[in-house]
Amino acid sequence: MGATTASPRRTQDKLNKKTLFAVVLLFIFYFFVAFVSFSRLPEPEDEVKRKLVFPRDIERLKLLRDGLDFYVDMHFNDIFMLYCSLFLLLQSFSLPGSSMLVILGGAVLGFLKGFILSLVLSTVGASGCYLMSSVVGKQVIIRCCPVRLAAFTKEVEKNKRHLLSFMLFLRLTPVLPNWLINLASPIVNVDFKSFVIGTFFGLTGMCYTLTQAGCILHEIESMDDALSSKTMLTLASFGVVSLLPYLYSRLRERKEDKEE
Repeated sequence: MGATTASPRRTQDKLNKKTLFAVVLLFIFYFFVAFVSFSRLPEPEDEVKRKLVFPRDIERLKLLRDGLDFYVDMHFNDIFMLYCSLFLLLQSFSLPGSSMLVILGGAVLGFLKGFILSLVLSTVGASGCYLMSSVVGKQVIIRCCPVRLAAFTKEVEKNKRHLLSFMLFLRLTPVLPNWLINLASPIVNVDFKSFVIGTFFGLTGMCYTLTQAGCILHEIESMDDALSSKTMLTLASFGVVSLLPYLYSRLRERKEDKEE
């Protein structure tokens, strides 16, 4: 009896180790691609080197944008790979900094290319975070965020008949931070399809706003300057349109409950 019980446990332990190994391997892969792309770039002049800093704020972001002018024309492919690998690394592992990279994408690539690329990378990175959390992150999330997780579970249960609309609602409102949505969704039984579609359309407004900020980077002193009346109106339009399916589903559900 003991041997029978121990065997599945050993199998599960092996599976967890393999999964953890795969996650570590993915981290190393992203880091390796970023490192190789960076290594292929020529040594810059001292003046340019001082501008190549991690963009923690708008001022540093402006410096980095100016420093990248030295590379973009002649080494675009390496810069592109470096950008994508860093973006996916930050997004997949819920590390801070991806918002600044969205702004940087708008500043370097222009609005249309920067917007499309940031939206795709944000969705792919968030989906990677979902998949990793589904296999190795459950216990960590339960221990770190028990109250938020319990509230999230309750809301998912209430909205299980229209999870896609609910995911759109979560992405467009500050009810939960995006990193928690990415990590907790598989734990509270949000299916992968609803997660991906809801993430893609739900992040459209944020990517639009930040990419637009990148296009006028040298005109702004802080993030508040980027939120012009026109930008806020466009963002609100994205929000209203995206929330319509959720609101419709809620109203229909209430009507059905009253009829019963």
